[in-house]
Amino acid sequence: MRTTLVEELLLCASKDKNIYLLTGDLGFSVFEPFIEKFPTQYINVGAAEQNMAGIAAGLALSGKTVLIYSIANFPTLRCLEQIRDDICYHQANVKIISVGCGYSYGLQGYTHFGVEDISILRTLPNLKILSPADAAETQLAFRYLINEKGPVYMRLGASKEKTLHEKPLADKNLSSMIPIIQNNDKTIILSVGTITSFLFEKIIENKLLCDLWSVPIVSPLDENKLANIIKSAEKVITVEEHQLAGGFGSLVMETLLKLKNNGMIKIFPEFHRIGVDNVPMDDIGNQDYLRNKINFSALFGNEKR
Repeated sequence: MRTTLVEELLLCASKDKNIYLLTGDLGFSVFEPFIEKFPTQYINVGAAEQNMAGIAAGLALSGKTVLIYSIANFPTLRCLEQIRDDICYHQANVKIISVGCGYSYGLQGYTHFGVEDISILRTLPNLKILSPADAAETQLAFRYLINEKGPVYMRLGASKEKTLHEKPLADKNLSSMIPIIQNNDKTIILSVGTITSFLFEKIIENKLLCDLWSVPIVSPLDENKLANIIKSAEKVITVEEHQLAGGFGSLVMETLLKLKNNGMIKIFPEFHRIGVDNVPMDDIGNQDYLRNKINFSALFGNEKR
């Protein structure tokens, strides 16, 4: 995903000299091609994420398109006030790139887990949130991000993510919800981020009968498409490598209630959320090891093929 990010960034920056990249003393062995080609459009702010967000807002309000980049919590939670007041309030054209969503940096421990970002950032005004599942989705997500005026947050995996889409996506524009498995079943699973590939393997391994959708555009959630997808569903399951409190599952549940009250869906389906309990995890380990600590029991109530 990071390789795709750099490729797309180089392509866009070669056409637009107003694109700037700011990092928080990270991105080594990742951004060297950009730094070499566009040295005047790159700033390493150092381990000072609050300053990075403020500088980015100033550049953006001067007509620049600014990307800020760091690991998981650092460009989000550490500088939340600056994102809220300097970036979102002014609708500044700043793109926040978080690498290491979920348990990507599982060996670094809780300080590096990216499991609260969606729930916290989706409360901020004017901020769009993207969470692509693999490199193919990242390519379209970056193009969406760079062409969108105003603040956008995109969360990526750290490295060596599994491929979900074997071929480039046919759509030229990022779809809000992308079908992965379609069995015309009554059970709909909606997943965000890189855990979607992990989930896909579980579904195939256990021969679960369901429809699986990747949701790369988390916020604003596409209400019309959601209503169309679940109109005949008896069960809806959301999956996220993120805490349950206020996360993607909560957003879908809130939206379903709105759709029911507005008459866009007739029946509120049986609903389950799969994600991370809102308890700090003391354990460390690789990403798959920590993912297996998530309770996937809601999946296995389905009949197998």
